[in-house]
Amino acid sequence: MEENDNIRLLHHVYQNTKVGMNSADLISKKTDDPNFRKELDNYILDYQTLQKKVSDELTDLGTVPHEKPNSEKIKTWSMLQMSTISKKNTAHLAELMITGSTMGISQTTQDVKKYNLAGDHAKQLASDLITLQQEHIDRLKTFL
Repeated sequence: MEENDNIRLLHHVYQNTKVGMNSADLISKKTDDPNFRKELDNYILDYQTLQKKVSDELTDLGTVPHEKPNSEKIKTWSMLQMSTISKKNTAHLAELMITGSTMGISQTTQDVKKYNLAGDHAKQLASDLITLQQEHIDRLKTFL
């Protein structure tokens, strides 16, 4: 059961990094603030680094990362488009990213509890994601 929980938890961490990268990329295209855009570009690199570690771990376990269905990607894209129709100022965009990161922390925390038989390495990668998202939130607060 531990291996199944490892794989499940790692898939969730992978998906969370993917959503974070996609959201940062979409928001980056909405801003005219070069400092905010640079911060978002750094987030994308942070997520890519963690995602590579998770992907490598999944490969070591004999599987590959699952991609979210297109309907999930469209849902995220639509939500961000609707949220930025009339408000594209940096503070609003930072708030959207903070909200998304907070949701990611909450989901990852739930996943760690749900897949409690996962090994220490999988749990550490989930913890790394939570730490990363908290750091992002702290840095995003400067743009509010």
